[in-house]
Amino acid sequence: MVLSLILTSCEVDKPIPVPVAVYPDWSYYDTGNSGLPGNNIRQIEIDEDDNKWMLVLMTSESKLVKYDDVNWEVYDVPETSLIGWSYHMSIDGSGNIWISTTGTGLLKFDGGNWTIYNESNSGIPHTSISASAADSIGNIWVSTFGGGLAKLDTNENWEVFTMANSGLPADEVLAVAVDGDNNKWVSATKHPIAGGVTALAMFDDVSWTMYDVSVTGIPMYGVAISIDNNNVKWLSMDGIGLGRLDGSDWTHYNSSNSPLSVNGVYFVSFDQLDNKWMGGMDGLIKFDDVDFTIYTTSNSGLIHNGIGDVAIDKKGVKWIVGPFGISIFQ
Repeated sequence: MVLSLILTSCEVDKPIPVPVAVYPDWSYYDTGNSGLPGNNIRQIEIDEDDNKWMLVLMTSESKLVKYDDVNWEVYDVPETSLIGWSYHMSIDGSGNIWISTTGTGLLKFDGGNWTIYNESNSGIPHTSISASAADSIGNIWVSTFGGGLAKLDTNENWEVFTMANSGLPADEVLAVAVDGDNNKWVSATKHPIAGGVTALAMFDDVSWTMYDVSVTGIPMYGVAISIDNNNVKWLSMDGIGLGRLDGSDWTHYNSSNSPLSVNGVYFVSFDQLDNKWMGGMDGLIKFDDVDFTIYTTSNSGLIHNGIGDVAIDKKGVKWIVGPFGISIFQ
């Protein structure tokens, strides 16, 4: 039986001032002017009701923060520490929050209760989790650092895919995403054909298709996967740049053919017009499929050039998080 925990939360009741405008169309939140419990924000996701959910890393624990544009709520993330560090967050179609940790396992928060999935109470193959993603029928796909890829179905049954029983390129899976056709995309490392760097694979619930450097021409490393409104796959590559897969056509953007720096990008998000918003150590970058626009602390109200994530709400407002709080770009 999977362990369920009663919610531990604290409603922040201090007055929340209006964000301080630094530049026109820019504002910010940090611990000094909001209900944030800390400024080091790992990730932000926005649910169907436009609530902002943030994963905040504290000195020795993690906090889950909800902001509805008026009130802040702060929840203790169970069993997280320097060992069980919170690594990734996703939201499924029912509004459940899924948090991947590097030691505690997979955590589910339904708004009132926490559920912990680990090797001792479930069929999950590893307690070090890199990411999770929900498919169109409610299955949760879980990538692990060493245990392969796992599926949790709607009846709480687990199925595990490894190099030994599937076409998975490696058991060290860095990311998982689900596209508009319900195909599962994973990036995995230590694949021998790829020379030890990352390979990409697609699973359509029947067969696997593998993409490595011999197919893509891109020396992939540390790949995070994002899928835009047109089902195009975007690969965020640490130190290598940005990859784009449109059908069978591959494009690689890097420091030699674009304004992207050698530091690469860590994530890609999409607005309602399908502009790409990305970041890493060099500020916030917008790409409209033709031109790149870069926002930094020297030309905008961005708090810091190191960016961990960005989410875009239904009004088109960009919520940019990192180690120094939240920058808000109208």
